[in-house]
Formats: sequence, C-alpha cells, structure tokens
Amino acid sequence: MANALHFRGNPRLRAQLEQALASGRLAGSYLFEGAPGAGQEQAAIELAAGVIVGDTDLANPDARRVRRYAHPDLHYVLPVIKPGSRSWDEMKVEEIFDLFREEQARKAEDPYAQPDYAKKPHIPIRALRELLTLVFTKPFEGRGKAIIIRDADLID
Repeated sequence: MANALHFRGNPRLRAQLEQALASGRLAGSYLFEGAPGAGQEQAAIELAAGVIVGDTDLANPDARRVRRYAHPDLHYVLPVIKPGSRSWDEMKVEEIFDLFREEQARKAEDPYAQPDYAKKPHIPIRALRELLTLVFTKPFEGRGKAIIIRDADLID
C-alpha cells in the first residue's frame, strides 16, 4: 500500500491517518502527544512523508529523504539555544533559521539527537511566524510541504 505508515504504536491512529492520506482529506495540522519515546515524532515524520511524497513505501528514495530529515519540503523545527548575549529580537530571522537548519542537520546525522534542555532552548515565535508563511508557497520538489515543530511548548 502506497499510503502505509510505518510507525509503531496505536493501530487505530495509524489506520485513521492512512485513510486520511488515501482520501486526500487531511486536517491542516495534527498534534502528537504522549509519553517520551511513544513514537510521536516517528508518526509525524511518516505522515510528512505521505504529504510530501505521496508514497510512503520504504524503498521510495524521496520518502527516505523525508525520514532522514533531508527533504527540502520538510521543515523540522527544534528548540534552539540563543547564541551569545544578543536577544532574539536583535537577531535577524534568517539567523534564527540558520540555527533551525543546524539542528535539522544534526538530527539528520543522528535521528535520536535531542536538544540540550539544560541550556533552556526556545523556539522564537517571530521566526516561527515567518516560517509558517512558507506553507503558502509552492513545494520545492514534492507534492506538498510539512512543518514538524518539536516541543511546541517551548515556543517563546
């Protein structure tokens, strides 16, 4: 099945998401929550592969790029640590995007990488608002775009 999602966990949720993908009737956003390690991120990345590529087959090279956080139509936002003593307001939005890209590249190298929560990372709302405008632009390569926001409770 081209829309089979490959994540462990709730089979009812997986079936509902597969049905939504197959019918083309996806909600505008989804919130995946649960205990740490329950598979929320894996579910989100699988759904993103379905949205962006349209074919979630494990052998599909474009779907594999999404799963490696390396597809240009996937925007993966993790909390970032403010460099130096400048405030978020003093930074240009592009500088904050660069921090997001660095975290995404780190995640691509090590899918199990986690932000350093001891240093109190944040997701600056100003940059997130700018990033959300990208949703309304044409996809670069895929059929659609996806934004995954990790630890949305750290939006500041």
